[in-house]
Amino acid sequence: MAKFVLYYSLLLIIATFHIFLVICLYQIYEIFSWQVSM
Repeated sequence: MAKFVLYYSLLLIIATFHIFLVICLYQIYEIFSWQVSM
């Protein structure tokens, strides 16, 4: 049971990190596309 909880929390951390990474990449892409259109 403890191993399952550890695995689930690890999965949650990875998922949160991925969401954060996607948001950062999207922000960078928006800034970059705005610079290009200028």
